[in-house]
Amino acid sequence: MLNGGNIVIFPPDKADPGKYNELLTAFSAPVISGMDTTRMNVSDLNTESMVFRDVFEKDASGKVTLPRMPTCPG
Repeated sequence: MLNGGNIVIFPPDKADPGKYNELLTAFSAPVISGMDTTRMNVSDLNTESMVFRDVFEKDASGKVTLPRMPTCPG
């Protein structure tokens, strides 16, 4: 990435890190050393960001309503 930029990877739970690391190495990016399975609560999500812009459905008014997730213990 000579001109800068970002890459976001959302690998599946059972991803083979070696396959992703081949790609990351080609971009001189840090490699995946393991999965972080720590649960986190998200209080706000910018649905208009480049990452999420076309991920969620919008209602007739163009507003995104995110589903409520159950509260995780701990």
